[in-house]
Amino acid sequence: MRASKAKSHRGPKHKNLNGEILMGKSLSTLGYWLGLICTVLAAIFRLLAAFKIYVLHMGNPGVTAISYLTFFHAAALFFLLAIASWCQISRS
Repeated sequence: MRASKAKSHRGPKHKNLNGEILMGKSLSTLGYWLGLICTVLAAIFRLLAAFKIYVLHMGNPGVTAISYLTFFHAAALFFLLAIASWCQISRS
């Protein structure tokens, strides 16, 4: 009787583990691609800022534009999300 309880308990836990791995892989992939996109945008906006061309303005004219650092920080955040998700998957 004890062995049957262990088997029935192991099934749902195993199913939940597969769902966690799938979610971790999805977060890792999404974080990687968003990080890559933000890195490319940061490089483009930094290049444009070097030539004093500011594309993204928020609010009224004359207000400071969005800096390339915004996208650079977002890229770092998304890459860290991808690394953390990958580490969590590899531990499971």
